[in-house]
Amino acid sequence: MIRSGVLALCALVLSLAPAWGQDVAEVLGADPRRFTAADLPLLLSAQAQAEAAGNTRAVEYLVTLRMVAQLQDPAHSTLKDGGIPLSRSQVEAELTRLRAKLERLRSEASPSGPVTAERDVSPRGPGEFFNRELSFLEFNRRVVSMAADANQPLLERVRFLSIASANLDEFFSIRVAGLHQDALNGPGTARSDGNTPKETLAAIDAEARALEAEQQRLWNEELKPALERAGVHVVEAKAADAETWRAIEALLAREILPRVQVEAFTTETQLTQGRPQLVFETAGGERRLVRVPGELPTWLEVTTPSGTRLVRTQQALIAHFERSWQATGGAVRLTQNQDLWGREGTPGHRYGAAVRIETDLPAPLREGIARHLGLRPEDVYVQREVGLAESAELVDKVERPELRFERFSPNAESPLGSDPFARIRAQDVLLHHPYDKFDTVVEWLEAAARDPKVEELRISLYRTGMDSRVVEALELAAQNGKQVKVLVELKARFDEPANVHNTERLKAAGVEVFHGAHGHKVHAKIAQVVRREGGQRVLYSHLGTGNYHPGSARFYTDLGLMTADAAIGRDVERIFEQLQGKTEGAPNLSKVLQAPYTLRSSVIDMIDAEAQAAREGKPARIVAKMNSLNDPEIIRALYRASQAGVEIDLVVRGLCTLRPGVPGLSERIRVRSTLGQFLEHSRVYQFHAGGQLKTYIASADWMARNTSRRVETAVPIEDPRLRAQLDALLRTYLRDTAGSFTLRPDGKYERVQLEEGSLPSKAQEEVRERMAEAPSLATETLLGAAPLHWRGDVALLDEALRARHGMGLEVIEHEAARLGVRKAGTITITTGLLEQLHQEALAEDAGARDRGELRRVRLAELLERLVARGRGTAPN
Repeated sequence: MIRSGVLALCALVLSLAPAWGQDVAEVLGADPRRFTAADLPLLLSAQAQAEAAGNTRAVEYLVTLRMVAQLQDPAHSTLKDGGIPLSRSQVEAELTRLRAKLERLRSEASPSGPVTAERDVSPRGPGEFFNRELSFLEFNRRVVSMAADANQPLLERVRFLSIASANLDEFFSIRVAGLHQDALNGPGTARSDGNTPKETLAAIDAEARALEAEQQRLWNEELKPALERAGVHVVEAKAADAETWRAIEALLAREILPRVQVEAFTTETQLTQGRPQLVFETAGGERRLVRVPGELPTWLEVTTPSGTRLVRTQQALIAHFERSWQATGGAVRLTQNQDLWGREGTPGHRYGAAVRIETDLPAPLREGIARHLGLRPEDVYVQREVGLAESAELVDKVERPELRFERFSPNAESPLGSDPFARIRAQDVLLHHPYDKFDTVVEWLEAAARDPKVEELRISLYRTGMDSRVVEALELAAQNGKQVKVLVELKARFDEPANVHNTERLKAAGVEVFHGAHGHKVHAKIAQVVRREGGQRVLYSHLGTGNYHPGSARFYTDLGLMTADAAIGRDVERIFEQLQGKTEGAPNLSKVLQAPYTLRSSVIDMIDAEAQAAREGKPARIVAKMNSLNDPEIIRALYRASQAGVEIDLVVRGLCTLRPGVPGLSERIRVRSTLGQFLEHSRVYQFHAGGQLKTYIASADWMARNTSRRVETAVPIEDPRLRAQLDALLRTYLRDTAGSFTLRPDGKYERVQLEEGSLPSKAQEEVRERMAEAPSLATETLLGAAPLHWRGDVALLDEALRARHGMGLEVIEHEAARLGVRKAGTITITTGLLEQLHQEALAEDAGARDRGELRRVRLAELLERLVARGRGTAPN
């Protein structure tokens, strides 16, 4: 059966050889066991042909086959990629795994699809997936529901409303604009959810109008009255009393009117996206446009004898000009097609055709403006108050801490200590922003820039801002004679000007700047320092889930691994070489997964492995956290796993086209979304893997654009201590009751309700407390599973740490000093003693537990108890 399938595939690929590439046809039609290292030139040529043809499955097959060929070569079979020695049993185990992967990829590598589909979920029609655009609008509805939640601080509710409005702006300028273009290009083919572009646009119109109506109601009927009751006086200019109006006019004359531009509104007039512009019609029928510069404040603080009043600038201007000109007017806010690079890499225009207007103009005026812009009536959104997205500025103006989230400061102590390279060399470091300060990464780069042993720095910049300490550190490194290589992604939407600016700035400093290769947007977040130690090149790498942007790192939750692992370091180095164009095709990586080559297929392999474990009656589980999910191949793999018996929990903040809880399809899949003070941006993939918890952090969501059209990375977390931290993190989100919603089979979300008698769980607060109480490296080392004998003598402690953990006192001395136990006498630390101390600490606070209060015992507190009790205890 297998042989007949292979022969059929051979015939198919050979028939396609002229158009597809003879080398690809030859390789796919051959037995993988025949290839050795001598065939690598042929395999590389075939891979290049497959890439040129855009067949990512064939590329993945050929990348895997290159690994197999090297392992099958007698001269290389004891070396895995990069020269790592392997035993014969390890070679055979690796070959077995890779050959199984080849069998699956072979069936999928043909341009016509798989020859057999025994492992595929057959297409089930439109009901298999939710509509992507409607799923995004459901996400925005969740943001609006946070604005409606009276349990949230009042000013934060206003901020959530502003975020929801800004989200809709981007949605219309990108997704809706693209759908309009698709509809113009033809009648449209039904997409994965079964809808054509025109049908999707009609559904969007209904949902978006309902959502905007709810936003307007919330602002005018709930939030403004609540602000007034709280002593924050938001005044509509036209309704202002005489005293307030005089103050408004004085402020306009002094600070605003000299900076606005008034012009006649003619057939040649062009409106631009951004701040609302003002349109008026005088009693004589003359139309005028008032352009309001973007740098003007959107809110005015008006001081009167009765107190401070907040007035929206555009409303003050409308009232002023209506009185001055005896005119009728209002605001117009334009949304344009804002896709500079088209869809993931196709050159386009920064500002294209008008997509919609939001306006409070009277009907005759708004209809005329719509015709002027070439818009249909359904593209006009009439609003009582235009520009709710600018409400965030109001929040920033009001100094009322009690109406905000509790002020947050990241951990002051750097987990890298005084010698970051010694710390990373001793043990992998997992950073969790914003709880760990982003300055840790910047300070590592600054230390590298000054370190005479450092030879080279490499980094990929997707978003980093105009005035970034990251860029300053790279400039410093170049000035100090280091080789500095920086990938700047010029197609980072909305950050193009900043990235062009940073490119010019870095080049002027002598930095080698490049912009990627192979037409893929580079979204990976990777950095590397090459250091000369004892005559050897040592690679220190950082792989993260978020941008190297000090600003967003204060508000986004992200993870970053800092490691001196040699294999990961070589993988990162090869990715940079590929992005510089120094190598052809996909790099041969041993640990890091890279899109668009191996990430998707490897994720599917791990999903399928869980499914197989479930079929065999073994424990199987998948937990993943990400921003969005819509990759149909990964979703179908998750469906297969659910049907096989795998329990699957997904934490997906934004859009999700997977349909959970459908009998016979996805009844074991649960999807939840969590919102809160910080934007959840980290990506974590966790697979049970026979109890070993195979865990990755990644720059990629499970989105088709990420897995197919972008350069992304996912790095394994191999330190059991760090895997346990991520496991605890995922569990925290799965029990959150403060800002979580569950996805129903019908595509709607419902708020997670607190079960009767249970304590509320606020994921972000719990993580923040855990991070604040988390022990440093020294405490974690001392609290290891095996007993550690410490006689109090610093030299002996240093010796014990080096013998057991490969690290010395220079790494942990600050923690011992903080606890005041440098000369504490003889101490024996065991997990049993720690458990006893933990129970005692809880018992002392039994009253709090009886009151239902949550009690957490700090590990540092236990260590202090241990020190007090352990004096004089002799080691065995």
